Amino acid sequence: MKVLVTGAKGQLGADLMNELEKRGLDSIGVDVEEMDITDRDACMRVIGQSGADAVIHCAAYTAVDAAEDNVELCRKINGEGTRNVALACREAGIKMMYTRQTDTADIMLPTKDCAAGMNLQRRFSARPEWMRYR
Repeated sequence: MKVLVTGAKGQLGADLMNELEKRGLDSIGVDVEEMDITDRDACMRVIGQSGADAVIHCAAYTAVDAAEDNVELCRKINGEGTRNVALACREAGIKMMYTRQTDTADIMLPTKDCAAGMNLQRRFSARPEWMRYR
């Protein structure tokens, strides 16, 4: 089985790449340099040409404290970027697993730009309306 891992240079992605190697699985690690997940065409091209049997999507905007000042970027990466990866997987007939790292985003108190006590990084992570296939 060949597995493509997005966000391979991040904490979760790097750990996952190491674990896949330990288990003897063929893996391809991509990060923003190889595939910008906010670019739908790049996702279609890289995933479609990867030869992968599965994609584990770890790429995300994880700068929790900076999320309030970068609302649009957070939404673009965690929402639209995740949708782009999902659409590319569907187009290529590849199984996808989406992971989301839990950190202080889940325990922070409400801040000036947050709704219902949810911080922005968490608020924009794979919202259902962005995940619908169109």
